[in-house]
Amino acid sequence: MSFKDFIQGFIETSKLYIKKFENYSELNGLDKKKRLDEIILSYCDNALLNSSLNFFFKYLLKKFVIPNISYITQAIFDLIKTNIAGITE
Repeated sequence: MSFKDFIQGFIETSKLYIKKFENYSELNGLDKKKRLDEIILSYCDNALLNSSLNFFFKYLLKKFVIPNISYITQAIFDLIKTNIAGITE
């Protein structure tokens, strides 16, 4: 897996689960966000364990991406929210 593939997978996984959680009416917005962050954290952990990323990229993931998952997923949501019916008012 290249770093580019990791980033693309990160974005696509985030978008997929943002769309899925739209239909979870039993969860409030905070719970949906928490579950999304947990899934993305799992994606990152899996990439660190099972990918052929070099040491430098793994370091970047551990140092900068994982501690900022909540912020990054929120930014992805903000970028696509106008395209998802039912999320925006």
